Amino acid sequence: MAVAAVCAQSVPVTEVDTSAGRVLYQANCMACHQVEGGGISAAFPPLREHVPALLRTDGGREYLLTVVLFGLTGEITVTGRPYSGLMPPWSHLTDGQLADVVNYVATAWGNGGLLPRDYPSVTADDVAKARLGALDPGRVHELRRTLRLD
Repeated sequence: MAVAAVCAQSVPVTEVDTSAGRVLYQANCMACHQVEGGGISAAFPPLREHVPALLRTDGGREYLLTVVLFGLTGEITVTGRPYSGLMPPWSHLTDGQLADVVNYVATAWGNGGLLPRDYPSVTADDVAKARLGALDPGRVHELRRTLRLD
């Protein structure tokens, strides 16, 4: 049985109904990150395979939430390739909507199979906690450097 991402208690991300997240991705993210999550060379990084790598990194889950909430500016490197597009903040979306879209990209395009079996889904509560950080896109870039993701 599928469980909505807005539940207060997290369930494994592979058991979450990601249909609402897919619709949000198509409306808000697909132009830059593309239909299959492959991104656009030199501008927007791929989400396919990269999101699970972020989520498996210590601090990566929180970082991903800050990127979605507050945006990102500055050059980054993903799988050895540089990207320098601007990720706009999506903080105008609700906590539940952001949880839905993060759970979608965590499982889409084979990403779910690259995560630990019981990897917990992102909840609206997780997003609400991350929202308290109130960062700007440049500070999110600095956070990325401290996590040594490049």
